[in-house]
Amino acid sequence: MKLIIHLVVLFAASIYSFAQTAEDYYQKGNEKIKLTDYKEAIQACDKAIELNPGFAKAYNLRGFSKDKLQYFSDAISDLNMAIQLDPNYVEAYNNRGLVKKHTLNFKGAIDDFTKAIELNKHLAEVYYNRGDCNSELKDYLRAILDYDTAIQIKPQYSDAYNNRANAKRNLMEYNGAIADYTKAIESNPLWGGPYFNRASLKEKLNDYQGAIEDYAKDIELNPVDTFAYNNSALLLARTKNFQQAFRFLSKAISLKPNYASAFNNRGALKEYQKDFHGAILDFDSAIELDKNYDEAYNNRGITKLDLLDYADALTDFNKSIELNPNDARSYYNRGRVQAHMKDYVEAVHDFDKALELSPETEDIYFQRGDSRANLQDYRGAIEDYTWVIKADANLPEGYFNRGICRLHLKEYAAAILDFNKSIELNPRYAEAFYNRGVAKILSGVKSDGCTDLSNAKKLGYDGANYAIARYCK
Repeated sequence: MKLIIHLVVLFAASIYSFAQTAEDYYQKGNEKIKLTDYKEAIQACDKAIELNPGFAKAYNLRGFSKDKLQYFSDAISDLNMAIQLDPNYVEAYNNRGLVKKHTLNFKGAIDDFTKAIELNKHLAEVYYNRGDCNSELKDYLRAILDYDTAIQIKPQYSDAYNNRANAKRNLMEYNGAIADYTKAIESNPLWGGPYFNRASLKEKLNDYQGAIEDYAKDIELNPVDTFAYNNSALLLARTKNFQQAFRFLSKAISLKPNYASAFNNRGALKEYQKDFHGAILDFDSAIELDKNYDEAYNNRGITKLDLLDYADALTDFNKSIELNPNDARSYYNRGRVQAHMKDYVEAVHDFDKALELSPETEDIYFQRGDSRANLQDYRGAIEDYTWVIKADANLPEGYFNRGICRLHLKEYAAAILDFNKSIELNPRYAEAFYNRGVAKILSGVKSDGCTDLSNAKKLGYDGANYAIARYCK
């Protein structure tokens, strides 16, 4: 009996010694948050509020934790209660603003951050948060002012430098943006984000080598950044480093097997290197991962066109246009297929649409000129080739094709001038010598014409033999 009584006393003492207060549970919640264990933090705050229903800090902490778990409605309720219990609770206003930001209620979030700032003008994070919301609303000037203040309060605030750079970039203040990304890197050299952002801006500014170096640094700091591998690969391909580009795209795919863009880009690289069947496999994978990937359909169509598979290429371009009716490339490429299939009327329609969407694209004018010429619309073709020549005065084919049209129109003098220019730009242009020779003979300058035909033959143009036999004997 004594033993039993002793045990009961010990048990009672144990209960007494381990009884916890609301503050204890609140502190436990704080510790759980440090460990990112938000469910346990909520349970601790539940206990704190059960013991002290007027505990504003516990409501704030529970609301913060619910926000982290995306229980947004419940988080707002808790933060409303925290503010009701303490109308001057700066942290609760900030946290409620964050919930509103996360639910895309940017104006409501700004109201809460502004109230927090009214109560305490010395918290850099609140200015930063308000700056983010102003950026989301595209009010970049106000955003920059908020980031300025955050940086004044906290001079090594790398996130604020990074986001201020983003705002400046949106205002096309590119030099200021580069400077801010650099400052963000200096403030936190182990964060890859500003390297990535600076790289993408350098890419936009055609500083490809600088961009490649920044992507490399981001990858060094964050070896699983698939976007950096992908973006860097595109630049490496542009600078003809195809082997490294291929490795980076394969790495991105190995890290993220559902990365449709990486499959598409690797397919484009294979197509460029004439691995057409390998390219189609990658485009197939991209489309399997994203059935609405118009660019992958377009690229697969280009590869099928390379393989002279016109019917399937046409199907892919049709699908690309269905998914994105405003992409000039797909109309242009479908026009090329139509031209290969000798449906020049439909080809011209597609080139017309492509030019409507992209009116400054030289290749489209060139291809439309070819189709118009095949329809014997020589005047229309001459207009297109003239546009091409204005865009690129050093393209011998532009002069040559215009010369052919003028030859058909019996405008021999003008045709000869065009062939002169194409030969000046390409002295081994056998067909230009041949057609200039024909134009000269037809305009009555037989001797010079026969010399051109002879030169065309020497340069390997077999068709010259018949003309020499007919005109020059």
